[in-house]
Amino acid sequence: MYGKSFSQETIKKLREIQGGKNNPMYGKSHSEETRRKQSEARKGKLRSEESRRKQSETIKSKLLSSETKRKQTEVKKEKYAGKNHHMYGKSHSEETKRKQSEIKKGKKYSEETRRKQSEMRKGQNNPNYGTKWWNDGCGNCKMTIECPGKGWVLGVGEENKRKNSESKKKYGIKPPSPKGKNWWNDGKGNTKMSVECPGEGWVIGRGKRKKVS
Repeated sequence: MYGKSFSQETIKKLREIQGGKNNPMYGKSHSEETRRKQSEARKGKLRSEESRRKQSETIKSKLLSSETKRKQTEVKKEKYAGKNHHMYGKSHSEETKRKQSEIKKGKKYSEETRRKQSEMRKGQNNPNYGTKWWNDGCGNCKMTIECPGKGWVLGVGEENKRKNSESKKKYGIKPPSPKGKNWWNDGKGNTKMSVECPGEGWVIGRGKRKKVS
């Protein structure tokens, strides 16, 4: 199979054969002893630079197109959104929240990792590139490029602003810009907050600020 890949039809058949109750591990889980042995077997094993480079190139060559990503998003929305989501109507217990917090404490990304993550999400690579907040006046809001429909206006809406304000007081989260306004810049160090684009040459974002002499 070197240099080849399965067709979508073959992949579908394999999933049907090995998925769900047909999977040998269906409804089972590894014992603590098995997990411990698997962990011990992997300890100290480091991939060579050549191996990591090859894996990186393989992953890069399989980057999905924007159209494929959009289709996958739509499928996931339909499959996991609302009542279909496993956490619908539920919330984590205080004990679970505490454990999650403990796991994340002290973990810091290196400057190199943070730089790479930033580069991957800049400009058109950002999933929210070109989108704006819209609300229907009934507490519902969306982030889209175009107006979602009749009755929708720019901004998160008064109800969502109130909720965000409460969240800020409780958790220290920064609320959205007031009255649906966005920051705009002209690329020359000038910035404005407004609902609509201030004029030709202005783009969304703070941009680079003028140096104070």
